[in-house]
Amino acid sequence: MILFSDFDKTFYLKDDEEKTRANFEAVKKWRAAGHQFCITTGRSYSSVSRQFPKIKEICDYYIVDSGSIVLSDSSEILHTFYFDQEVVDGIVKLSKSFPEEPVPIYYTPDYEGMVHKRKDVTKLRLWFKDLGLLEEATKQTESAFPVSAFPQPASHKELVGHRGFIEIIPKKYGKSNAIKVLQKDKKLPVKDVITVGDGLNDYNMVRGFDGYAIKGSVLSGLDKNLNVAVSVASLINKLLS
Repeated sequence: MILFSDFDKTFYLKDDEEKTRANFEAVKKWRAAGHQFCITTGRSYSSVSRQFPKIKEICDYYIVDSGSIVLSDSSEILHTFYFDQEVVDGIVKLSKSFPEEPVPIYYTPDYEGMVHKRKDVTKLRLWFKDLGLLEEATKQTESAFPVSAFPQPASHKELVGHRGFIEIIPKKYGKSNAIKVLQKDKKLPVKDVITVGDGLNDYNMVRGFDGYAIKGSVLSGLDKNLNVAVSVASLINKLLS
């Protein structure tokens, strides 16, 4: 089997080293039993590896940028899913009409920053100082373009003075799509795919694969019909029992 796990607040708990360590040890046990593990995150690969360097010891694959890039255990790019150029330009143009003009951060397979000079954008984030604008800006963006947008407060200070962002990816892509591509590559039956996450951008991968929402998370509150797991460690212990 292969376990696809979100990173922040699912596998990695910034303010709880003990639970993070328990998840890490459980994944080692999972892999020792002959199974595989894939971090499936909105972060970039470089961000994950900086935040938790030991992740390289336990990952067989990485799905990053909310499903826009699939990498091997050695960080070799296996698949990449890009925005249409006109969609990126259109979103940035629309964002200039918001009550507060947000700061765009562009993501490509080997770059993340404020300068947009290339055509290989995999993900876009719009950073705001006013959290109250996130929901309405998200609605406008999704109604105007074929994208999925996820508003969320910042969990770390990536931009000084900015308190939250909208994460935007092409609607036809996402974590669930990336899992399906990897599943097809490895000829894995659906029953061997396990998913677990906590956030809005985890919904499709959890719902689509009859996976698990972390108990008490935004995701578990969104859909009461989802399976629930207390933690990655407890889920692995259950699966191995």
